[in-house]
Amino acid sequence: MTIESATSINDLNTSYPANSDARSEGAAHIRLIKTVLKADRGMVLGEKSAAYTFVLADANNAFLHPAADTTARTWTIPANGSVAYPVGTVLTFVNENGAGSITIAITSDTLRLGGTTSTGSRTLAANGIATAVKITSTVWYISGVGLT
Repeated sequence: MTIESATSINDLNTSYPANSDARSEGAAHIRLIKTVLKADRGMVLGEKSAAYTFVLADANNAFLHPAADTTARTWTIPANGSVAYPVGTVLTFVNENGAGSITIAITSDTLRLGGTTSTGSRTLAANGIATAVKITSTVWYISGVGLT
């Protein structure tokens, strides 16, 4: 039986499982489909009130810095070498009214401010919202309102 590997729906090969595969081995295919569907679900809004380094499970989700947390925080996108997000991954950042600013940092990869040649960490003010999109293995673009 040929067991494929996939991290998104687009990676699934419609020719698998082959008709000649043993029926009892189909469970591996079902588990793969469940894993991919779970990863490709709609965006989930999670709340963060501390410094945070994103993990693979955070892909394609949004993160809220709540108004009750008036402390400035740093949220870090890790290097591709430590967390290999697929190209096309999106991270959305929301900083609620009254919340302290958020520094969106990146370790050794490149975070480029959309519409400019500027790279590096970005600051998101209260009432700001920004989205970062991974466009190559080591380059992210970020844009939004309240973002400097």
